[in-house]
Amino acid sequence: MNLSARMRRRVCISSRLVLHSTYSCKHLEAADFIMSRLFLGFILFWFVTGCEQTPQKIVTSDFENWVERHEQSSTINEFQAFLLDNNVSDVFPLEQLLRSDVRWYRCGSEPFMVPPPDEWPNIVETLKVTRDVVVPLVGAVEGLSVYRDPKINNCIGGASRSYHMQFFAIDMRPIGKMDRETLILKLCKFHKKSGKRLNVGLGIYRATRFHIDTAGYRTWGQDKKASSSPCLSDVAVQHQTG
Repeated sequence: MNLSARMRRRVCISSRLVLHSTYSCKHLEAADFIMSRLFLGFILFWFVTGCEQTPQKIVTSDFENWVERHEQSSTINEFQAFLLDNNVSDVFPLEQLLRSDVRWYRCGSEPFMVPPPDEWPNIVETLKVTRDVVVPLVGAVEGLSVYRDPKINNCIGGASRSYHMQFFAIDMRPIGKMDRETLILKLCKFHKKSGKRLNVGLGIYRATRFHIDTAGYRTWGQDKKASSSPCLSDVAVQHQTG
C-alpha cells in the first residue's frame, strides 16, 4: 500500500472514531451534502414565509408611492375630510377605498384612482350599508375594486353602465374564512329582506367576491345577468323562506 493510500485510510479511520460511526468516508461526504442542502432549504423557507407575512406593508407602500408620484396629496386630504364629515371614514383603509381593481396591471392602468369630487356623495350610502349590514353578516371585508374609469372597466369586463364608474359600487370579499355557500345564503337573505328598502344592488361573482352598491334594487351573477344570480338557486330560495 503506497503512502497516499495509507494516509487516506488513516483519515477515514479517524473520522469513524470521532463520530462513532460505521459509515465510510464516502457515506460521510454524502451525509454532509444532504445536510447542507437541508440547511439551505430551511433558510429559503424561512425567508419566503417571512416575506409573506407583511402584505399590508407592501400595499401601503405602493399606495404612498402612488400618491407622491401623482401629486394627489391635496385631493386625497379633501376626500378624507369628506369621509369624516359623513361619518364613513372607518369602513375601509384609504388604499382599499381608492383601488381601481386588483387586476389593474392587466390593463396598463393605475392601481388607485380618485373619483371626481362631484361623485363623492354617491359612495356614502354604500359605505354605510357595508359597515352596518354587510360586516355584521360576513365579518371584516377587503375592498377589491371601487371607482373605475371607462378604460379599466372595459378592460376587466365590467358592465357597460357599471356603477363603479359613478362611484356607487364596491367589490369586496370577506377577510376571514367563509365558504361560498355560506356567503351566498347570508347575502341573499339580507337582500331579500332589506335590499329593496336600502336600494341595494347585489352581485355575487367567483369564489367569495361580491358587489354592493346603493343605486337600485337588483341582483345578478358572474355574467352580470339577473338570471344567473345565486340568490335564485333552490338552496338560497329555500333558506330565504325558511
